[in-house]
Amino acid sequence: MIEREFAELKKELPKMAARIEEYRIEEEASKKELRDVLNQGINEFKSYASVAATAVKTGGKGKTKTEYETA
Repeated sequence: MIEREFAELKKELPKMAARIEEYRIEEEASKKELRDVLNQGINEFKSYASVAATAVKTGGKGKTKTEYETA
């Protein structure tokens, strides 16, 4: 009886391994997506920080974001 159960489990191993690999691939894709979103947010923050720094340097004389960026 134990041998039969062991044989059945042994047959299931490739399926389990394939499912584990699918989960791993999905997890990596999720991590990459999260990194991309985080990097996008960081880049936007840097852009706004740069604009704010320019506004401070110019005494707030620019009226639009573009004017601050080109000042």
